[in-house]
Amino acid sequence: MKAGMNNDFNELIECIRNSTTLRLYELARNRVKYLEQRKPSHQRCELMKALYLAIMALITFSCAANSSNTSLPCDDATNSLELEQCIAQKKDESEHRLTNELRLLRERIQMAYAEEAELGNTLIDQVEKTQLAWSDFKAQSCQLEAFEIEQGTSAYETAINNCELRMNQTRIKALSQILN
Repeated sequence: MKAGMNNDFNELIECIRNSTTLRLYELARNRVKYLEQRKPSHQRCELMKALYLAIMALITFSCAANSSNTSLPCDDATNSLELEQCIAQKKDESEHRLTNELRLLRERIQMAYAEEAELGNTLIDQVEKTQLAWSDFKAQSCQLEAFEIEQGTSAYETAINNCELRMNQTRIKALSQILN
């Protein structure tokens, strides 16, 4: 439901009034009346927007923190553009490291199962299926993590990249431990 994503009370009220599905339950729920009574003033709206942006910036920076290290992956970034670019670059680097770790795992499997090549190939197939499933999981998880940030904004892209960076790092670590 796109209505309400802009935090516009009037837009949400109109959506409820114009939606046949939502209107069915409106008599019992009285959402329109509730929203009309709580419509913020213009000044309060601006304050809420500023507070929202500050909270989103804080969340972006806290999400960037590595679980084993409380520093940001881009400590030397001095502004949001540098942070966005740095996180995007680190995410790309992690994608390359992940691809390399998968290649190394395939090589370890081939070496470990040299005398049982069919069994080794079965394991490699399983790794590849698991990796595809994990990639889907990563994409969905990162979209969920960035859900409340407006799509198409740099904050959204940074949140997605940061999430993917973090998940790639965890996946690289997990793959490196297989057959080691």
